[in-house]
Amino acid sequence: MICIGVCLRGQRALIVGGGTAALRKAKELLAEGAHLTVCARSFCAGFDKLSPIVLLKRPYHPALLCHQVFVYAATNNPAVNRTILTQARAHGCLALSAAPDTSCILHSMASAYCQGITAAVYTHGAAPALSPDMAKQSARALAKAYAPRLVLLSRLRVLLRQKISCPACRRRALRQLAHLPLTQLRRLHTLCLSKASAALLLDACARSQ
Repeated sequence: MICIGVCLRGQRALIVGGGTAALRKAKELLAEGAHLTVCARSFCAGFDKLSPIVLLKRPYHPALLCHQVFVYAATNNPAVNRTILTQARAHGCLALSAAPDTSCILHSMASAYCQGITAAVYTHGAAPALSPDMAKQSARALAKAYAPRLVLLSRLRVLLRQKISCPACRRRALRQLAHLPLTQLRRLHTLCLSKASAALLLDACARSQ
């Protein structure tokens, strides 16, 4: 499995289904900033509190797929979900199913953000209910271990771009910096803030290895 992050901010998304799985995904997509439409014969409690959202109380029709970027099949009928996935892919949409489906090539992962780090967890169907808590714990643990380094590396990236004109030299320097202890990163950050030349900075990065 290849893990890929998808940004749906400002993109059109369609959910087919009005149950609790559809409601959870609707909240995620709205939080992401997607322009959301939900189509279902009926909606569970909670949909009326979501905004902005377009609720279509009607049967699904393939015409709804036009101009959609993301489609989530969440009906209580596996055969209908598979049909939606097939039709959505034919329209060039990214398509997911609420239930495990071997015909689905994309799978939704629980994710959590903490101090510049997003962690995603997929339990391969073993325990989906645990995935959100696992993602939160993973994000917190990674942030505790790496957040201070990421802040410095982000600042160093900007400073090196200003001081070193050669792209290949910058990439090599950044690769070297990524594995340095925090104390050495702080020293190099101080050096970058000074009037050090590009040659001196590159030499410092190389000697820090």
